[in-house]
Amino acid sequence: FYADIEGHPDDENVQLAMAELDYFTSEITILGVYPSDTKRR
Repeated sequence: FYADIEGHPDDENVQLAMAELDYFTSEITILGVYPSDTKRR
C-alpha cells in the first residue's frame, strides 16, 4: 500500500511510526522526501 506522511525522517515521531510499520511489513520503500513549504517556516 501507499502512505503519504507529513514529517521529517529525522523526527522522532516519524522514526517511531516507521519502526512500527516495519514490524508489520516485510519491506518498506521510501519514495522521496520533499522540502517543506517556505510559508510554513
